[in-house]
Amino acid sequence: MEESDPVNGWPQRALSLWDMMMMMMMRLLAEKAKRQGKKIYNCFIDFQKAFDTIKHKIIWATLKSYGVETKMVNLLQKIYEKAQSAVRVGKENGEWFETDVGTRQGDPLSPLLFIAYLDRVMDQVRENACGVNIGGIRITNLRFADDIDLIDEDVNSLQSQIEQTTEAAEQAGLLVHTKKTKTMVFGERNMDNNIQ
Repeated sequence: MEESDPVNGWPQRALSLWDMMMMMMMRLLAEKAKRQGKKIYNCFIDFQKAFDTIKHKIIWATLKSYGVETKMVNLLQKIYEKAQSAVRVGKENGEWFETDVGTRQGDPLSPLLFIAYLDRVMDQVRENACGVNIGGIRITNLRFADDIDLIDEDVNSLQSQIEQTTEAAEQAGLLVHTKKTKTMVFGERNMDNNIQ
């Protein structure tokens, strides 16, 4: 039996395949920059406790906006309304309480709910971002669950994307973890040393 990631329940093998795809896409972007003598600016956004902070009301509205049947949305709402949490310190649980934020740990639906939630946040940014043109397709970011790489060929445009993403995320209850958010430039002389 395949091991699962303890936070979101996804099989580790699936995560590593996705990671490989993301790395391949990033490598293609880096090679494009090098070949064309351009720079591609990246900002890897990290959200603080991302899965724990999304608002249930926004999840339900997002699902409805995607055309998910009302019955399914209502079922998920009931599951989340009935769920209770408790804080464990050592071997002892505190008092049980209900929450109106966050996804359920270990629930296979949690990553999907979060992806839908974050997609709505990124819709607000995508409209105003320049991004990178690859084969006639404009790419402004690469995403998987709560991992986002904002990309642009112009440093000022990337800065604008970062600000817009931060603002849109905050409106949705997500906070950017500035100490863990990093930048990288493709097209630098020592590109191969920067990419693993």
